[in-house]
Amino acid sequence: MARPEGARGTRAPFVGREAELERGRDLLDALAAGRGGALLVLGEPGVGKSRLLAELAGAAAERDLVVARAACLPLSTPLPFDPVLELLRSLRRTGDTDLVVSDSSPGGAELFTAAVRTIEGVASGRSLLLVLDDLHLSDAATRELVHYCIARLADLPVAWLLAARPVSALEPLEHYLTRDRLAETVELRGLSAEEVRELIGALLGSEGVSDALTAAVLARTAGNAFLCEELLRTLADSRAVVLTERGAEAAASVELVVPGSVAQATRERMARLPAPARAVLSGARSSPSRSSAPGSPAPPGSTTSTASSRPSSRRAS
Repeated sequence: MARPEGARGTRAPFVGREAELERGRDLLDALAAGRGGALLVLGEPGVGKSRLLAELAGAAAERDLVVARAACLPLSTPLPFDPVLELLRSLRRTGDTDLVVSDSSPGGAELFTAAVRTIEGVASGRSLLLVLDDLHLSDAATRELVHYCIARLADLPVAWLLAARPVSALEPLEHYLTRDRLAETVELRGLSAEEVRELIGALLGSEGVSDALTAAVLARTAGNAFLCEELLRTLADSRAVVLTERGAEAAASVELVVPGSVAQATRERMARLPAPARAVLSGARSSPSRSSAPGSPAPPGSTTSTASSRPSSRRAS
């Protein structure tokens, strides 16, 4: 038996998502033909929204389309308009506009007009893809600006890739964009059993993967791509998975492993909750009758974890 060598530090392959990729390619095909549009990608944390956006942005760059990217930040108080301003800064870095965007840029109607004019100026010469991730972290003013830009630039070769978690604050924007046929929505689900098997084999460098290991990882993660990757890296680091003549197999109980990065992400999400919600969760965690749902990581601090406490630079998206 041998220990897998490729899990830690290996970029996971892009597995599955053929239907979603096809929707994205259709958007890029239309953009290359001079037509705009928007695709709103929704999904739970870690399901693979950011990776899908990255794959499509890469495909757009290969077609020599102008690509500008930005992401909303997990700030305790979101900065109004900042994600859109960052998109404009990204355009400036590509050399496609000489607009100077500063922290003192005007707000209100002036900013709405300036944003549209800037994007319009770029799109008059080349087709443009604007990628905005983690839109659920934005404030209402930013979402209104995004809506305004998409609506006012609908007749130009400007395409938008938006990604967010399915939160109630985003529902008005989704409603108006889809109602007016300005955008399509795609919702990402967990990976299938065969896709999980493919991911395990690629990350561990094994052509074969046992049915038991595939089933255990799928049950533990519900096919969540981020959880799958972090769980497999932790299993490899802790020698809880081995390579045999038959392929990759579990050498310890997968159910008892909690990746340190997952526990860290859980703590960060809890820290952003209101105090009453944190109190409820803390009480539930300390309850002796607590039981974990299938596919859910144990709470931070659980004594059943065999994972390293070393934090990961990866984030659930």
